[in-house]
Order: sequence, then C-alpha cells, then structure tokens
Amino acid sequence: MPTYTAPPLEHGAFRELVESDYTLYAQDFLDDDQRDSAVDDTFNRLWLSWNEALADHDTRRHAWNVLRETVMARPPTTTVGPN
Repeated sequence: MPTYTAPPLEHGAFRELVESDYTLYAQDFLDDDQRDSAVDDTFNRLWLSWNEALADHDTRRHAWNVLRETVMARPPTTTVGPN
C-alpha cells in the first residue's frame, strides 16, 4: 500500500472542482468556523479513504455522502430572530 505525504493529485483536482459547492452546502447548516472545519474535515476523510472513493461506482456521490455525514455530525447553527 502506498504511503502519501500529501493528497494525491486527483484528490487535489477533485477538491478544486467541488469545494465551493461543499462550502455553500455546509453554510446552510453551520456558522463560518464550523463550515470551514467541516469542509476541511470532509476532504481529510476523503484523502484517508481515497482508494475507496475511487472504487465506488459514483465517486462524486460517495464524496457528497462524506460531506453530509461530516456536516450533520456537528451541532447546527441556531439563529434567534424576532418573535
């Protein structure tokens, strides 16, 4: 099994392709700090399981599910508005 010191080139390209969409999704549920952390954690999780993600018949769906799990594992941002 290969050992990486940095994410594979394909992982970096994938991140560039989808990161802005992932950030917009996470922003619907989390404040800015949590959002950024969730998106970073998503790509870290994907890096650790990159071979599994590539082996899935739908890599984009696999990655989206990782994002959703990562976002939903955090406490939601609560907005208090006027009554």
